[in-house]
Amino acid sequence: MICAAGGIILTMTNNVPMNDALGLLTVLTDIAAAQAIWDEYSGTWQVFNVMRTVFSGITLALAGYGMTRL
Repeated sequence: MICAAGGIILTMTNNVPMNDALGLLTVLTDIAAAQAIWDEYSGTWQVFNVMRTVFSGITLALAGYGMTRL
């Protein structure tokens, strides 16, 4: 459940739509404009990416604990 909620669902409801929206943008040759887009996008995306990493770590720890209890 932790893996599903924290990894798969979080990815599908947040990161994938954000990535899709970013992919629709025109590639800019103006570095300042491209940096502004990245600055706006990156912060939110990183929050969700860290959350996925934490949930995956918890899942790994629980799976490891479960294996030691066999």
